[in-house]
Parts: sequence; C-alpha cells; structure tokens
Amino acid sequence: NKCSFNKGAGMRVSAAGHPRVCGANEFFSNVGAGVLVLQAGLGDFEENIIFSNGGAGVEVRDAGSDPKLRANTIKDGKSQGVFVHGCGLGRFEENDVFANVAAGVEVTTEGHPVFCNSNLIHDGCLSGVLVHDSGRGVYDNNEVYNNACAGFEVATGGAPTASGNLIRS
Repeated sequence: NKCSFNKGAGMRVSAAGHPRVCGANEFFSNVGAGVLVLQAGLGDFEENIIFSNGGAGVEVRDAGSDPKLRANTIKDGKSQGVFVHGCGLGRFEENDVFANVAAGVEVTTEGHPVFCNSNLIHDGCLSGVLVHDSGRGVYDNNEVYNNACAGFEVATGGAPTASGNLIRS
C-alpha cells in the first residue's frame, strides 16, 4: 500500500483502533505525520517505509496511545522522525530513523515511550534524541550517531532512563 499526499496524516489510528500494518507499506508526502496514533490508538507497524512527510514521520500522542513499531525506516521528514507527547507511549525496536529536519526522536509533555533493541538514530539536522518539558521514556541499547547537534539531549524537565546506548559523532 502507498499512503501519500493527504492533507493530514497518512494514517490516523485512534479510539483503540489496532491495525496490523506490515511489509513494505509506504507513508510519504503527507502534509501531517506519516503515521499518527492518538486518543488511545494502538497498532503494530513492521517493516514499513515512512518518509518525506510534513509533520513527524510517526507521531504518538494522548494517554493510552501505545503502538508498537519494529524494523521501519523513518527518514527525510520535514519535522521529527518520531514525536511522542501528551502522555503518549509506544514501543520502538530495530527502526532506522535518519535525515530528519528536527530531532530524530523528540519526547515531551509526559510522553513515555520505550526505544530498545537496536534502533538506529542518525544523520539528523538537530539532536538525535531530545527529551524535554516533562518527557520521559526508556532508551536501551540503541545506536545514535552523526547528528548535527547533540546525540542525546535532555533539556528543561526531561527525565529519561538510558542504558547501553552507543552515542557517537
């Protein structure tokens, strides 16, 4: 499937919706996020290509929103690669997040995702990972490299838990 050129998000998941979206689907050139999960949305996203969107490649917001993303390519966005905020959750494993204009991963306002098991976050125009303004999250065993600003930035009120990450220039 190809989901592109929409005036909002490429795919919007809400109200306990729980799609299984696997296998080389493409989400690109949407005005908003490539994939937007909100209002307690769920979903399993695996081996998709999410690129060149106007908003975040993947945006997770609102309490109870808890998608699982594994082995996706999230690249070339005009904003963040992944943006988790407003009490959003999510589990991210083995994704390749790169070449986004804003942070590769940004977590704020009570967002609490888990990034584990070899996510690659690299070649971004700002920080690789940015956690701020009451953002939290668990970041274990990821590789963050070659970003224009900090590899891993914690700003005002950010409280991440991080271990086993390789952060380099």
